[in-house]
Amino acid sequence: VKIIISNTHYAPIMGRKKVFIIDEVHMLSTKAFNALLKTLEEPPENIIFIFATTEVRKVPITILSRCQKFFLKAISMPEIVSNLKDILKKEGYEAVEKALLLIAKKADGSMRDALSMLDQAILQAEGNMIYEEEVNEMLKIPSEDEILSLFNFLAYNDLEGANKKLEELLSAGMDEMEILHSLLEVCYSKIKEESLGKKTLGMPFLLRMNQVMERFMEDFKNFSNKKIALEVLLVKLCYFSSLPTPEELIERVKNTELNSVLSTLEGSKLIS
Repeated sequence: VKIIISNTHYAPIMGRKKVFIIDEVHMLSTKAFNALLKTLEEPPENIIFIFATTEVRKVPITILSRCQKFFLKAISMPEIVSNLKDILKKEGYEAVEKALLLIAKKADGSMRDALSMLDQAILQAEGNMIYEEEVNEMLKIPSEDEILSLFNFLAYNDLEGANKKLEELLSAGMDEMEILHSLLEVCYSKIKEESLGKKTLGMPFLLRMNQVMERFMEDFKNFSNKKIALEVLLVKLCYFSSLPTPEELIERVKNTELNSVLSTLEGSKLIS
C-alpha cells in the first residue's frame, strides 16, 4: 500500500489516468486501510482506484462510503463452458463436454477459477484430450454413479452399505464437503423428478432428507473432525428413511382409533 500511495503523487506516463487495481482488498490490514483512507479522502484527479473483493462486508465502512459499488453477477455455467471451449481451441486442445461442465460447476460463477482449473487439467492431460475421469480425479469430485449409490443406501436404510461407500470415497481422496454437496444435488434432482410426476421416493421423504442435509451443512465447516461428522449424518439419514411419513402416521392413528371403537362395540355386544 505504501508503494501505491507514493506512486499517486506522480502523473501518468501514458494516457490521462493512472489506474490502481487491488484484488481481494478485504485482505488488507487495518493499518493499510487507514493509510489508504487518507488518499481516498482527497484523491488526485488523475488517479483511479479499483477495489475487487468477494467479501464486501469485511471492507471498512469508511472505505466503502468513498467508493462507487458495482456488484458483478456470477457467470453462468454455459458461458463458462463456451469460453473454455474457445480457449482450448486456440491452444490446440479438446475436452469432453462433461469435463468442462465439472470445471464450470466447481468454478461457481468465477471465470478466473475456471481458467486456473483448466490450466491444471491441461497439464495433467495425456495428449490433447481432457476427459471427465481426469477432471473428477483432479478436483476430487465423486462421480454421479458413486454418489447415487451412496444416496440409495441411505434412502433404503442400509447403513452398512452407506458407510462402506463413504469409506471408498474418502480413501480415493474425495473431500467431505464435496460428498455432502453431491448428496444434496442428488436429493434436489429427485425432488424435481417427483414434482414433475415421476414417482421416486415420495416428496415428504425427499424434503425431509433435504432439510436434514441443509441444516447439517450450515454447521459442517465448524466440525474439527469432518469424517466423524459425516458418518453421524449418515446414521441420521438412515434413521429418517425408516420413519413413517406424516400421512402414514395419520393413517395409523385412524386405524388405531377405528380398531379401538370396534373393540369397544364388540365388548358391548358380549356384555349384553
